[in-house]
Amino acid sequence: PLTAQESQIHQDLMTATVNLETLADVIETDLSASAKKLIEVDQPVTQTTQNNFQRLYKEVHQSVDLAVRAIRDSDQQAAVQVLNKKRTIRDLAQNLLSHESERLGDDLEEALASARTEISFIDKMRRTYRLARRIAKIASPPAVVQDI
Repeated sequence: PLTAQESQIHQDLMTATVNLETLADVIETDLSASAKKLIEVDQPVTQTTQNNFQRLYKEVHQSVDLAVRAIRDSDQQAAVQVLNKKRTIRDLAQNLLSHESERLGDDLEEALASARTEISFIDKMRRTYRLARRIAKIASPPAVVQDI
């Protein structure tokens, strides 16, 4: 029989496994399809918007890497780093969404289609981060999780 502590560790690892599987599915299907569609859209994007998309991608990518490291290596610092990215990712996504909402006022069908595709991509990136965050919470010190 497992001790209470061993049982909790086992439960946490099972939860992390489910979240990792979901994360893999989101990346493999939703995010990759959305990114492909984004590349196929032939609409000009400002340098600022392009930079914001790259920064959002970089932050989310780092969060996924850190979340995996947090679980794999029981690295609490990596887990805390993921949790600390919440504001940055939220702000980047919000800036991009604000820009896209301005574009929704355009009458051009191509611009509207492009804006919808970009909004979908932003949503998938946010979902990817939320899953990485759930994984990181499992490896985070309890005091940190309580403060969130």
